[in-house]
This record gives sequence, structure tokens and C-alpha cells, in this order.
Amino acid sequence: MAVIYWDVNQLKFVNDTYGHEKGDRLIAKIAGTIRLAAANDNDNVRTYRYGGDEFIMIIPDGTEDDALSFIDRWNKLIEPIQKDSKIPISASVGYSCGRYADINKIISEADEKMYENKRVRRE
Repeated sequence: MAVIYWDVNQLKFVNDTYGHEKGDRLIAKIAGTIRLAAANDNDNVRTYRYGGDEFIMIIPDGTEDDALSFIDRWNKLIEPIQKDSKIPISASVGYSCGRYADINKIISEADEKMYENKRVRRE
């Protein structure tokens, strides 16, 4: 299986600068792009809100290539939205692959890769 992990970037900044309604819209916008990117995938793909501003996707029988392909498709969807937005719209993303029996480990590894992506974005 493959797990993709997203964390919305700059949510606190958006909440503090533009208000919580805009922060809620930011979360909804990210969720919508994930859902849209998954629209053409088979019914086995599942996406969940994992925390306040975090999302995970589980791709049964997914490979690293499947995860990277999905992330690329999602990036292509979010890019024009970012350009047209007055507030920052982005998310850091990571992924990991493994066996179902190790799902907590796989999620944790995807989370670590997401934080690595977040650190790189800040540099």
C-alpha cells in the first residue's frame, strides 16, 4: 500500500491575518484539490482528514510510482489556484509505501517525509 500525507502550510498565518473563516476556506480548498485529483482513481483509494489541517490518502496495492504520480497530478491542480489566490494556498506532502500490517509505521514515515518537504520549502 501507499500512504500520502498532506499538511496545510501557513494556516496560523492565514487565521491570524485574514480570520478563521479564510483559514477554514484554505483547509477546504486543499481538501477539494485532493478530492479532485483522486476523482479518476478507482474506488479503492481513500482520503481522510487526519487532523485539523492534515490529510492522508491510502492507496491499496499502491507503489512509490503511484504515490509520486498522484502527488504530481495534485501539484498540477493546485498550481493555478495558488497563482489566483490572495491568501497563500499550499500544503507540504510526503508519502511512504509498505504492507497493511505496518500501516501505523507507513503513516509515520509519510509524516516524516512531509515534514522534510515542509523544511525544504522554508529554506
